Amino acid sequence: MALTQKALEAYGKTLPEDCLVLIDESLTELPELAGRKVVKLPILRTAVEKVGKAMCANIVAVGAINKLLGLVNNDDLKEAVFMHIPKGTEELN
Repeated sequence: MALTQKALEAYGKTLPEDCLVLIDESLTELPELAGRKVVKLPILRTAVEKVGKAMCANIVAVGAINKLLGLVNNDDLKEAVFMHIPKGTEELN
C-alpha cells in the first residue's frame, strides 16, 4: 500500500508479480507495476471528506485492504483497530 508518490517510488519497483498493490487515487502508477494487480482508491480523500482528518488515512486503508482481501469480519477488524489506537480516538477511527 502506498499513500505517497515517494513511498510508491521507493518500494513499488521491487514488488513480487503476484501481489496486490493498493495506492491512493492521487498517485501515478509506475511502469514497473505493469502486470501486477493495482487498485487505486480515494484513501486520503475519504479520510479528509468523510472522517475530517487526513491522519485517519491508515485506518481507511486498513478497511479497504480488508474489503479487497476478505481477511476478517468487520467486528474483528474493529476490535483489532481499537486495540492499536489511542484511547479516546475510537469514534474518530
